[in-house]
Amino acid sequence: MLEALLKLPEAFGQPHIHHGLGIRQLRKRVYEVRVGLQLRAGFTVVGGSLLVQTVGNHDHIRAWLKENT
Repeated sequence: MLEALLKLPEAFGQPHIHHGLGIRQLRKRVYEVRVGLQLRAGFTVVGGSLLVQTVGNHDHIRAWLKENT
C-alpha cells in the first residue's frame, strides 16, 4: 500500500502514468487510487496537495464519498 501512495504525487496529473496506478476521479477534487486487489485509498486535492482521507475496500470508499461530498 505504501508503495502505491508514494508514487501518487509524481503520477497525478500525468494520465499515461497514473492510468497504471488506477487513479480515478470520483467527484470534483475527490479521487481514489487502487493500492491492491481489494484495497483503495480515497484522497482529495486541496491547493497543490494530495490529502489521503481514507483507506478501505470499495464499499468503504463509497460510504466515505457519500458522507463527505
